[in-house]
Amino acid sequence: MFGVVFAPGTSSEEQQKRITQINTLMFENKISAQIVTIVESDIIKGILKLSSESDLLVMGGKTGDFIELLFSKSLVREITEQVECPVLWLKEYEERESFFSSLFKTQKS
Repeated sequence: MFGVVFAPGTSSEEQQKRITQINTLMFENKISAQIVTIVESDIIKGILKLSSESDLLVMGGKTGDFIELLFSKSLVREITEQVECPVLWLKEYEERESFFSSLFKTQKS
């Protein structure tokens, strides 16, 4: 089962676009699975609903910047602590500009 949690403000077009992307990836990789969608104002509540009958939860996404993680509670930690089953976290690779490159970057007018 693939589960997707949408915020209440997510348009039906955006929801359908994401579902189509998942279906395409599943087809390309010869994966057969049911897709379950939940619209929930609190992402953790939505994930808890999806994980209630699961043996393993596989999650992926971006982590915050150092400052963001320093001053706020980590969503990764909250989810890991609250779900009943084990959680496998996959970090999404994100190409970032180096700190030193950003210091010497010319400003556009």
